Amino acid sequence: MRCIFIIFIIVFCKNIKAQNLSIVYCSTAIATDSSLYDVVKINANEFWAGGENGVLKSIDSFGNAKNIIYPNLGLHIYKILSNTNTIYLFANNGNIYCYNIAFKTWNIKSFAKYKNKCFYNAVFLANGKIAICGGASGIAKAKKQIPRGFIFIVDDKLTKVEKDWHYWRKFIWHLAVNNKQELYATFYNGFNSRISFLQKNKFQKKYRVGGLVHHIASNNDTIIYSGFKKNKNFTQGYYGMQSKNNNWQNNVSSASIWTAQNFNDGIIFTSANTVYYSKNNKQIQFALPAALPIYEAAIINQNKFIVVGSGGQYAIMQLLP
Repeated sequence: MRCIFIIFIIVFCKNIKAQNLSIVYCSTAIATDSSLYDVVKINANEFWAGGENGVLKSIDSFGNAKNIIYPNLGLHIYKILSNTNTIYLFANNGNIYCYNIAFKTWNIKSFAKYKNKCFYNAVFLANGKIAICGGASGIAKAKKQIPRGFIFIVDDKLTKVEKDWHYWRKFIWHLAVNNKQELYATFYNGFNSRISFLQKNKFQKKYRVGGLVHHIASNNDTIIYSGFKKNKNFTQGYYGMQSKNNNWQNNVSSASIWTAQNFNDGIIFTSANTVYYSKNNKQIQFALPAALPIYEAAIINQNKFIVVGSGGQYAIMQLLP
């Protein structure tokens, strides 16, 4: 049975409980404010969240936030990665902002080959190199364009592209690396998604899923995915699992399921303004006050996580005993 929690709160909400999920802190959300598309852990008590028009915030684990001053070109930030030396902001029009942690300096790396395309997702590989994917910038903003999807691998200094793959009629939405250090990607052709892995310099089809798979996470040969199916009158959000011995899919929302994150031996999913937590075939959900989409999540510790989304909203959430 679906449980829907409707909460009417103005300005701030603290310590709101729903079954065994609670909000420790949530920000205000204004529909016209720039959306936050991604959030990543920088250190034990700091997270960076970036998004529309180059909005970039530093948020601590208690919900305190401040804007980060940097050479903003007004580009949308779709993905953030961080290692011990550098924080990377992957944007549209073939640009990546790089922040040197030790020297506290910024530079911008532009890839002329990917002008008018967006770097929608990226992941670190075992050798320290970076795999990046995306396609035509308009696709990421729900415009109708030829996808012109791509994946490429570059060194961590962003100076040498070592391998690249191009897919004229497919957009590549997400990348993941499993425990075997195999690289997975999700391709969308406008109707169905193909989840593939890199083998012998070629992406081999592993699974086919109806609709748009927006996010994947991989553990050995098991793929956790989320996305949506759409017809003329209805959008059906879903999440599921694909493996050799266990395939299932749950339809849980009338809007896209945006992210899938492993958390506390379960999985976090987000859709519209709702956070889902699924564990041992049981599911709970919690609706944030603002009726705006939640796009991404990051883990704070084994009991807490942060979510970000449309209208600049973010919330610190906690799993209760």
